[in-house]
Amino acid sequence: MSVAPRVMVDTEILASLSPLDSMSPEQFNEVAARAKIKQFKKGEYLFREGHNDRHTFYVIKGRVALLSKSNVAQTIDGGTYEAAEPLASDLPRKFTARIQSASTIVMIDTSVLDFHLGKHSVDTYEVNDIHAGDDSDWMTRVLQSEAFSKLPPISLQRMLSGVSEVAYNTGDTIIERGQINDHYFIVKNGACCEADNPSQEWRCGDAFGAAGLLLENGQPTKIIMKSSGALMLLPKADFLELCYTPLVKNTDSTTVQEHIDNGGKWLDLRSASARLGNNLRDSSCIAFANLTKETSSLNNFQPYIVVGETLEQSGVATFFLVQHGLSAFSYNESADSINPSFIDADAAPSTETISELNSALINEKKLKLELESEKQRLSEEVASLKADRKPSDDSSMGEGLSLVYDYTSNNAPAANNNIVDIIKPTDSTTEDNGKLIAANEKLESQMNTLTQQLNNETEKRKLAENNYAAFLKKVKRYKLGNDALVKKLKTQLAENKNKLTKLLSQSASVDTDIDQARAEASEKTSQLQAAEELLQNEKQHVAELEQLLIQARNDLDNIGQAFNAGDDDEKVRLIQEQLKTSSEEKRHLEEQLKTVNEDYEALQNERIEASLWEEMEDLNNALGIGPSSSDDLSDLSDILDGVSSDLHDLDLD
Repeated sequence: MSVAPRVMVDTEILASLSPLDSMSPEQFNEVAARAKIKQFKKGEYLFREGHNDRHTFYVIKGRVALLSKSNVAQTIDGGTYEAAEPLASDLPRKFTARIQSASTIVMIDTSVLDFHLGKHSVDTYEVNDIHAGDDSDWMTRVLQSEAFSKLPPISLQRMLSGVSEVAYNTGDTIIERGQINDHYFIVKNGACCEADNPSQEWRCGDAFGAAGLLLENGQPTKIIMKSSGALMLLPKADFLELCYTPLVKNTDSTTVQEHIDNGGKWLDLRSASARLGNNLRDSSCIAFANLTKETSSLNNFQPYIVVGETLEQSGVATFFLVQHGLSAFSYNESADSINPSFIDADAAPSTETISELNSALINEKKLKLELESEKQRLSEEVASLKADRKPSDDSSMGEGLSLVYDYTSNNAPAANNNIVDIIKPTDSTTEDNGKLIAANEKLESQMNTLTQQLNNETEKRKLAENNYAAFLKKVKRYKLGNDALVKKLKTQLAENKNKLTKLLSQSASVDTDIDQARAEASEKTSQLQAAEELLQNEKQHVAELEQLLIQARNDLDNIGQAFNAGDDDEKVRLIQEQLKTSSEEKRHLEEQLKTVNEDYEALQNERIEASLWEEMEDLNNALGIGPSSSDDLSDLSDILDGVSSDLHDLDLD
């Protein structure tokens, strides 16, 4: 598989970051070549608390929140002093990093930084013991690569000890398309590329050839030397033991749920027709042939469970993703074993699926047209040869042409067997017959090729027709379901309209009641204010009467003293009359006070009632009763009933 394009980071940005700002120019250039820049949306995560990953992050633009147990511990804004330092780089991670606003993030493989900061001295020593001199460049890049940097030093030592160097010239073929090769290739110097797509290339330190080692159909693309150089060849057995097996992690039907629970996502590499009626829910779908072109669309921090059309395809794709720094697991069972709970069988066919089916039909028609055109051309060529023959050979030639045409039309094996026997050279026309035989041999070869292509396209057409029939069946089922749903929704809409009309009517009635209650509350408030004034006057009157009573009691005390001094009976009578008068006045005052208290209590009740109506009105305003909030009218009716009940049950004591 080829290397996906890498987006280079502005060196001015990198030069402001720590510890890159203290590196030598050579070290800085090496790190800059491996740095990546990526845009993140709000809500995405860079890493999670407790995880161990191999990336160092810098916030260039935007804002990132560091969370500890879901609580924000710190926020980092791009362009600040803190943003120039690695983002919470301790491992295992002490924080979860969540994007708070659209952000630009620089990512550098931590092993690359460690290597240039002198933290891989053991690895470097071992490699330098293996090769010396001008080999350091390609080995350095191998050690810095996303995949090989994850291998233990002993495995790297064995791998680099087991390679052999082979020189190639520009244009030399490294792997033919469909070839099953015996080696894994690492570029020491020079450049390699795909023959049909020179922009997909491999340079110093890049590695390729896993597909040709593992896939049943061999290498999917032809690889050639783009410029002269040397390749380091690693035998297949060493590749499988030292590279492929340690780096490719497998999962199956018994463990895949755990990966899904931990944030994993399906990556479906099957063709659109294979996915028809068997779609994986919430999956990313990329055709295996397009994986190299679309790797950049995948999330570097999203674990993927890779499903291919074969187990080998799943493994090769997983190895490719690991090479590019992604977290991936190969689903090591047939796609048919996937739990139905992960299958969205009723999902409508995607645009890609429909396009693929249409393409198959178009390709079949195209091949048929090419076949007819080739038949016509070959018939004309044979006719030209026939015209050059003598008349005595016309009957034999005609019979031969008839058989040729019969073969091209019906692909009959019998015709194929008789062509050479019918058209045999005579002694007088040996040279002409030789041309005719050569033409027929060419015709036979071309017809075999076209017939094989036609058979292949016929199979594809049959598959496309079956898939298309299944698709139409699903569309019909969707239509029936949608018709029933539309009917149900129309019924519900009519019912809701009736309810809305009823609620609007109730709303108008409630509005009238509220207006009436508001008027009554205003009237009660005025009455209460008047009653309070009357009560105040009565209280003053009572106070005056109490003063008179006190004065009368004092007079009685004085009279008692005079009586004890021996006053006459007349004075006693006068005192008794005064006492009687005072008692009657006291009784009258007490009755008035009782009446005033009763009036006061009644006014207090009215005041409480008015207060409740005001609270009800405030509640009404809070609820927003009106034509635009008809859904809350039933709640208001309940509240009004409750308020009315509270008014009746109010305890006046």
